Amino acid sequence: MHLFAPAENELLSVCGFASLKSLSTRLFLVASLFVAVLPEADASAKTRATIAVAANFLEPAQSLATRLESETDYRYTFVSGSTGQLAVQVLRGAPYDLFLAADETRPRTLALRLKTKPPFAYARGVLVLWNRLPNCREGSLADILTDSNLRRLAIADPALSPYGKASDEVLERLKVTDQLETRRVNGFSVAQVFSHAATGNAQAALIAKSQVAKAAAIRGSDCFYELDTDLYEPILQFGLILPNGLENPAIS
Repeated sequence: MHLFAPAENELLSVCGFASLKSLSTRLFLVASLFVAVLPEADASAKTRATIAVAANFLEPAQSLATRLESETDYRYTFVSGSTGQLAVQVLRGAPYDLFLAADETRPRTLALRLKTKPPFAYARGVLVLWNRLPNCREGSLADILTDSNLRRLAIADPALSPYGKASDEVLERLKVTDQLETRRVNGFSVAQVFSHAATGNAQAALIAKSQVAKAAAIRGSDCFYELDTDLYEPILQFGLILPNGLENPAIS
């Protein structure tokens, strides 16, 4: 675990991409390979796509979509939530073109159920402890989590969010699960976990690294610790082009 000050480029490096150029290139591979081959007659048409995106990746996805919209005639709408919630919506027929999940299991399961193309990896998630305690720069991770001043720790629901599952693994490996049983607050997604910390309902929260820049803008004096990745299983994030998106040039 190490303390860091969020920089402007944290949003770009959060999912393992070194620069905006490489990040936008990957999204082009997912969302706009057809730009160069569209017929001239369609050049002025506005092709729209609806993307279901895991809460932790909403802001990076919106940022990339804004760039794509400025360079193409494609337009993107996002629906955000926990991976588990979004997967259920997809199974119930929600009209999404693309599903950007926070895990690998659900996209692979959906690909089999929907008989669509195999999923693809697009990111690797990183857990960060947002700590609002007065002595947030002191002690080890276990010390902070068991501090008597910590009344509530916000964590994503492990049943719905891969980040919640990873958070549970961290607590188990640090052997602090029992000590925090009455102090933990579950959120449906990392977005709700973020809200708990931002509003002061929780003194600490395990959030996604992609949320740090926004958190620091709200509470710049707080501490943000990037957790050692050996404390939890890798959070490999996969995307899936859904049946609606197979013929959509903004996605396929």
